[in-house]
Amino acid sequence: MRVHYVSEQEEPELHRMVAERSRNAGSAVPKDTLKQTEVKLPPPKGLHRSKL
Repeated sequence: MRVHYVSEQEEPELHRMVAERSRNAGSAVPKDTLKQTEVKLPPPKGLHRSKL
């Protein structure tokens, strides 16, 4: 699993959402450095099956 830091210039919407939730939670949850991970998940079973 790879992890990299995400700057506000790269993902402004993500930073906005985290800042908003941090404000809503109060000062107990500070906005820290954001990191993004790359996780490969298998496709869900039966997602593309038709029941017709």
